[in-house]
Amino acid sequence: MPYDPNWPQSGDELTGIRLRGQWNGLHDELEQQIAAIPAGPAGKDGKDGIDGRDGVDGAPGEKGEKGDQGIPGEPGPAGPPGADSTVPGPAGANGADGQPGPEGPQGPAGEVSLTQLSDAINGTTTISSARCAGIYETANAL
Repeated sequence: MPYDPNWPQSGDELTGIRLRGQWNGLHDELEQQIAAIPAGPAGKDGKDGIDGRDGVDGAPGEKGEKGDQGIPGEPGPAGPPGADSTVPGPAGANGADGQPGPEGPQGPAGEVSLTQLSDAINGTTTISSARCAGIYETANAL
């Protein structure tokens, strides 16, 4: 909205939209007037200023000779207290297994010998079969 130099008139209602439009219009006119000003000729060079900042450091020089030994410094503070010798440390890693020991003595004989056990198993099979047959016959008779 362009700037209107005749607004506001006495008794006009002032609104934010109209006021912003007036301000923006003034801003635009001023920008145009500033842009229309021609650039003048360059002025004379100014006087030299005071010395500027130091330049960049140069490359480092050669290493010098070793200096004299300095005086010893003050002793440092005491370190932390050592470990309590009455408390055992953690257990170490397990070692390798040793060689097998000698064979132990023969143990006492059991209540049943191998022969007795074998005879009992053979006899049980025969007895069990006969008993099973009798149970089967009895079950069928019922």
